[in-house]
Amino acid sequence: MSGNKDARIFNRTATGTLSDAANLADGAATAIVDTAGYRYMTIFGKATNDFGLTVQYSQTNSASKMISLYLQDFGTNSVNNINVCHQVLEHPPRFVRLINYNGSQANALTLYYQLSN
Repeated sequence: MSGNKDARIFNRTATGTLSDAANLADGAATAIVDTAGYRYMTIFGKATNDFGLTVQYSQTNSASKMISLYLQDFGTNSVNNINVCHQVLEHPPRFVRLINYNGSQANALTLYYQLSN
């Protein structure tokens, strides 16, 4: 072997909170997340009622340019009377946000995300 003998690959991760036990009205969106340099975006969420969120993306950091991903709505499963969700996006577009097009408010919504490669 020639060259660098210590050619390890280190994982990079970043985490953030999109909503911390706040209500998300029908038609309201979360903040935009910049996914540059990451291969995966994992989203974890919970709320006190059933909710569904739509993934939106853009190549620019502009809410007015967001496009909904076809058939990427994700809803919830009930665990101990708490509605939870988990979604993994592989090779996410540069800028991503979630929007509530469910028809009703998501109550006490908590959303976290993790970016990783």
